Amino acid sequence: MPGGTPPLPISTTARKALCPLLLAGSVWCGTATLLQAGPAGAPTSSVAEREVARRAALMQQAKVYIAEAALLEQKGQHAEAAASYREAWNLLPNAPMAASLRAEARDGYSRTAVLYARQLAKEARYDDARTLLKSVLAEDFNPGYADAKQFEKELDDPDRYEPALTPKHVKDVARVEEQLRLGWSHINLGNFDKANERFKEALRIDPYNKAARRGMEQSEQHKDDYFDTARDHTRAKMLSAVDQGWEDSVPVDLSKLFGASAQLGVMGGTRESNLVKLRTFMVPMVELQGAGLEEVVEFLRIRSREIDPQKKGVDFVLKVAPEYANKPVTLNMVGVPLEEVLRYATEMTGTIYRVDEFAVTITSRAERSDTLVSRSYRVPPDFLQNAPSGGAAAPPANPFDPQPAATGLTIRRMGVREFLEQRGVKFPEGAAASYSPATNILTVRNTEENLVLVDAMVDQIASAVPRQVEIQVRMVEINQNRFNEFGFDWLLGQFNLPGTEKVFGSGGTVGNQRNAPFASSDFGLGYPGTNVPIGVNPITSGLRSSGAILGTPSIDGLIGQRRNVGLDSRSPGTFSVTGVFTDPQFQMVLRTLDQNKGVDFLVAPNVVTKSGQRARVSVSREFIYPTEFDPPQIPQSLGSSETVTIVNGVPVSVEVNGPGVVPVTPTTPTAFEMREVGVILEVEPVVGPDNRTVELNLVPSLVEFEGFINYGTPITLTGSDVPPNTIATPNEILQPIFRTNKISTNVTVYDGQTVVLGGVMYEKRQDIDDKVPIIGDIPIIGRAFQSQLGNVEKKNVLFYVSVKILDPGGNRVNPIMTVEEGAATVAR
Repeated sequence: MPGGTPPLPISTTARKALCPLLLAGSVWCGTATLLQAGPAGAPTSSVAEREVARRAALMQQAKVYIAEAALLEQKGQHAEAAASYREAWNLLPNAPMAASLRAEARDGYSRTAVLYARQLAKEARYDDARTLLKSVLAEDFNPGYADAKQFEKELDDPDRYEPALTPKHVKDVARVEEQLRLGWSHINLGNFDKANERFKEALRIDPYNKAARRGMEQSEQHKDDYFDTARDHTRAKMLSAVDQGWEDSVPVDLSKLFGASAQLGVMGGTRESNLVKLRTFMVPMVELQGAGLEEVVEFLRIRSREIDPQKKGVDFVLKVAPEYANKPVTLNMVGVPLEEVLRYATEMTGTIYRVDEFAVTITSRAERSDTLVSRSYRVPPDFLQNAPSGGAAAPPANPFDPQPAATGLTIRRMGVREFLEQRGVKFPEGAAASYSPATNILTVRNTEENLVLVDAMVDQIASAVPRQVEIQVRMVEINQNRFNEFGFDWLLGQFNLPGTEKVFGSGGTVGNQRNAPFASSDFGLGYPGTNVPIGVNPITSGLRSSGAILGTPSIDGLIGQRRNVGLDSRSPGTFSVTGVFTDPQFQMVLRTLDQNKGVDFLVAPNVVTKSGQRARVSVSREFIYPTEFDPPQIPQSLGSSETVTIVNGVPVSVEVNGPGVVPVTPTTPTAFEMREVGVILEVEPVVGPDNRTVELNLVPSLVEFEGFINYGTPITLTGSDVPPNTIATPNEILQPIFRTNKISTNVTVYDGQTVVLGGVMYEKRQDIDDKVPIIGDIPIIGRAFQSQLGNVEKKNVLFYVSVKILDPGGNRVNPIMTVEEGAATVAR
């Protein structure tokens, strides 16, 4: 290397880029040398000529490097450009003829090297940048290059370049920026969980990154907004469910499906599905005259697909000899299931059929007795306990029952083959049976004759799988109380009769219906400074008002459920007319009232229990109240030396060689009872053999506490002072009043249906039509001297029950049918 200039640190990428150029230059030089050498044995040129040729080749190769470097520099690839410039510099000889190219290569290298050094400095590769600058400022290269000197000073300035900055930190910054960018992008897309993962990754790199925390804050705020909306939706959905409880839905008419097929609810696989189709698909008409077995099978296949809503039907496999297939079959039947048609056809042809998982196979009877066939069944985990017994003793129903005392006998677990043999299944030579508890698969290899017994037993086991029942009882109570009044009250002052000054008239009196005369508060105007209404004397005091109905004593008033109203209370006036300066004075008040009060009550307890298992739901409080009391204890005598003193109503005291208190003991409770107040549901469901009906024995009740009635009276003591003072000692005997809505009944309900168990309707109507005699009978005018009141109390209490048959996973056993589907099923 001329001048001993240190080599430029070139990256692997730069070296790969320069390889084709170097290779091209080498090939060109070799070619030039061969041309100069000439053919073998020819005289060679002089040394000077060869040197000139060599230098010309180097200059040509240097031009290629310089041109390539210029292109790389335009693309911003400063490292590769600097490497090319340096290669060109190294190739050029230090001769006048190459001076211009050397200057171009030197300036290009200096320029691109400084730019590349700045890039290295941004990546915190300070040592590499300084090495590159030193190669530019070398004494034999370009020691006076101003840009390199300036940048060398900038590298030493800590304000421009942090001394602690490392390449790893720069890479971490880039990684953090990438994670932040992805995180915010996920937020914009609504992927808040993924956004949090990106921000967490940024925090793993930079634990104190505030932007990542802000991003997580934004993400959580968006999630919080969603959860607020979800809460509103859930609340609205639950409130809608409460309102839905008031719906009296129209049930699907499934009465004709009773007993149609007990297998509809226990379809566990394809084989069970084929069995159900054979037993439930009804063929309206069968007319076969001398048909072969193949024609019968094709007829059944086509008919099954026509009837099947999914248009899949039942597939058949015919595996019989020609003599069986050609036997004639003649059938004339109406409204029969597919299975019956198949049974008659196989009996006429001397064949048998079996229902497999994917098809119905028809074989000869001879094959039935000789061939061993393997078949797998999916059975419930407890099929050994639920299987029908063939004479062997059944195991205990409850595995938690205490074991009997040891008798010296060893109890062993029964094998599946022994279990099947006890139920009549024979195992000829080569037959076997196995059961996998992990998958609940029973595999049996046996003859067709014995597999028929296994099929029947498995079907019976499947239908005996315990099912659960969801019962919901709705207790709906509707109350309405409507009161209306339209009446008048008149006051008429004193006046003298026309034509005489000695005879006077006026309105009447209040009579003994009221405890006091009318007050000015009952009418619009009164005399100033008094409680006397203008007009004073009533005309319509005998007409009753709201107190005649609302003031009637009732148990609601005793227990505080209704505000006590006096019998003589009158409704507030709506409008009044008063004659103040007339002769006589008068006053009229119009009393109108129209009140409507409704109380609706809905309670819907829900419980899930096994068929035949009694369940109880109680959402209640334990209300404890006294039922037995000790009578009050009152002293019979105080003694001659004892003195009872009552002073200004102070409690009674006695002096017995000192101060004392009268020993009066009120009634004291001694025994208590507890009653549950709230909603209680006791129910025992039994799923019917058709797997669609549920027999219910249920007792729903709603008990509410209304209030107390005090059956006690105060204990009074009278003092001997004058006048005597009386002290009353409280003596309360409180007994609760409960309101109960209860029904006890046995009903049978279709799965998924709602029926009304019972209820009660109650209506109480009270009407008052009062009028002033004679005046009240005058047309039109008489209406102003009448009072009409009406009060109607209505109550309707209904009990609804809804049932759903569920499997142990909580899924509906029977498919949900719409009205159209139910009608279509009934039609089939």
